[in-house]
Amino acid sequence: MRFRNHWTTLILAAIGVAVCLVGVGGFLWAVFTNNLEWVPNKSAQEYYLEVGSAFGDGFIMGFFLCFFLVLGVVTLGTLLGFVRSSHLPAQVQSSQRSFHVIRGNRR
Repeated sequence: MRFRNHWTTLILAAIGVAVCLVGVGGFLWAVFTNNLEWVPNKSAQEYYLEVGSAFGDGFIMGFFLCFFLVLGVVTLGTLLGFVRSSHLPAQVQSSQRSFHVIRGNRR
């Protein structure tokens, strides 16, 4: 990936995290303030379906919050790794390594 692609990914991750935080906040607000609509003529099954739908929405928002957080952290770690490796001295970058193959006794 190019440097520009990393920044684009970080911006998308930040937007995704912000949207998911608003969604999770809305879900938590609805739960803590008991803001689920309750109409006296609703059956218990309809009420439980509405509660299940609210919790399903909260789960989906939480899942995508975790996804965008991981996307941002992995991109940031990769970006910082490239920046760090570009600031290393030339001697360290061009060092030659020799590997010796160890072979067992063949009969």
